Amino acid sequence: MQSSQKYRSYTFSLTESVSAQIDNLTTAKPRLTRSDIIKAGIEVLRRMPPAQLKQILDKEKSKGCS
Repeated sequence: MQSSQKYRSYTFSLTESVSAQIDNLTTAKPRLTRSDIIKAGIEVLRRMPPAQLKQILDKEKSKGCS
């Protein structure tokens, strides 16, 4: 990413479990921020084949309907 990009703060809801998982990932060396983890996750999802991405997103969506 270019340093000239303008960053904005966003708010979204997570379960305590997901938040804890993000926190656990921030202990990597070098130290990562929660934003670093989210951006990396988006990049991994972006690179997935569409069928695999749909499968993962459908699974996550169904968890919220329980």
